[in-house]
Amino acid sequence: MQRRGSVLIWSLLVVILAGMVIHGAVQRWHEQQRWLQQRRDLAQARIYALSARHLPAASQHEIHHAQGRWILSHRADGRLLAWNEEGQGWWLRWQEGMVIEEGAVREEEPWPITAAHPGAQP
Repeated sequence: MQRRGSVLIWSLLVVILAGMVIHGAVQRWHEQQRWLQQRRDLAQARIYALSARHLPAASQHEIHHAQGRWILSHRADGRLLAWNEEGQGWWLRWQEGMVIEEGAVREEEPWPITAAHPGAQP
């Protein structure tokens, strides 16, 4: 009887440990998927920022596609920006046919003002 109880306890501990290992593996997989999606979003934002060079200075344009809404902006200071709805984006400076400076959009960057944005002016 005592041996049976001991086997049951050990079996239960093994099942709990296996569950913890599986749970950790699933969490790591989800984190990797989020990281990959962010990298894809930033690559897409860079492409869109490059396409913003065709916009007139100090203007912006909204585009929609299967992955969501993007805002392209050609700022008065010469920066070209692209954001998605989650605020992820890319900015760059384009001069004489080449990128001279670029980087990911930081949190403190203002979202371009559009009618869909809460800070939009009427």
